[in-house]
Amino acid sequence: MLKIRSGIAVAHKQVAAVSFSGQQRRQTTAAAALTRDDAEWQQARPFRQVPRANLISLIPKMFMPGGKYKNKDLADLIMAMREDYGSIHVVPGIMGGPPMLSTRNPKDFEVVFRHEGTWPNRPGADALLYHRQTHRKDFFQGVEGVAPTQGKASIRNLCSWTLESVSVVALDRQLGLLKESNKRIEATKLFHLLEDFFKVSADLELKPSAWRMFKTPKLMKMMNILDTILYIISAYIDEAVERLEKEAKEGVVRPVNEQSVLEKLLKVDKKVATIMAMDMLMAGVDTTSSTFTGVMLCLAKNPEKQAILREEVMKILPHKDSDFTEESMKNVPYLRASIKESHRMYPLAVMNARVLNRDSGSWPTGSYSSSQAPSAMGAVPIT
Repeated sequence: MLKIRSGIAVAHKQVAAVSFSGQQRRQTTAAAALTRDDAEWQQARPFRQVPRANLISLIPKMFMPGGKYKNKDLADLIMAMREDYGSIHVVPGIMGGPPMLSTRNPKDFEVVFRHEGTWPNRPGADALLYHRQTHRKDFFQGVEGVAPTQGKASIRNLCSWTLESVSVVALDRQLGLLKESNKRIEATKLFHLLEDFFKVSADLELKPSAWRMFKTPKLMKMMNILDTILYIISAYIDEAVERLEKEAKEGVVRPVNEQSVLEKLLKVDKKVATIMAMDMLMAGVDTTSSTFTGVMLCLAKNPEKQAILREEVMKILPHKDSDFTEESMKNVPYLRASIKESHRMYPLAVMNARVLNRDSGSWPTGSYSSSQAPSAMGAVPIT
């Protein structure tokens, strides 16, 4: 799994709005300036002046033997580039990948999140989208799921526990990772495939890779991982369908509030149910286990806070078989606060990426204007 480090990157993609002609760009920038009269915006410097890595010198560092960045994992790569280029810098696009602006200033994060719009554009799942749009177009047929799409939605015991938990939601069944069963081998394979998915994703999406220009061995490894995940999940879905059909013949009818997520999705469409199950497993296992680890570590380091939390939880769940419902979740403010604080101390991911679709307004620490990408980037601060 990816190392947990703090950081944020604002992706600066080559979208249509960026590819203006010189005249169009000047007109758009001038129009934007007319709508802004605050001092910080008027003093902003062009986006092209943001410190950045030189593409010619960057390639040897990335790929040549002995290169400073070669074979570094994502977290170490980000830290090394920060040492070389400063706390805010632009990494040029390499081998078809988009340029990326990186900043580590929490005040900048607030600006980005406040200007990302109702439906955030979160880059970083291009290989997964390639699998669904191109490699296995025969199966997905335009149904892309939630994980790789943008805009409005058209063995570690802890991880084993998490996969079991998420599978109850996604597949309406336990997989047998926490106990012996005849499905354990298949479930263990799925567990390791999900681990491999995250590792290979980091290499394809966030490190220089030529897969966007031709089919590299690592891209084909990713396609094989996703094909196998799809095969295993499809088999679980088929079992669920058979079980539900058998229950229907036996006259078993559950009220809507007792039906599983999978059962409800199957009533919509089997393909949708399969893809959503795939997305829930890929997006939910690592994030849930990392969140749980962070919370437990924070509580272990602060036993007096653990005692306060335990007292709150015991009021809501006095017995080990007490139901934890949506209503009871409304009455645990200290639990919610503990989870949020653990996220601050131990963030889920090494970075968080966004593409802004409009100028973001003023930034808190001195800024650059977005004259090179009027609708993709706002102002960029120097820290």
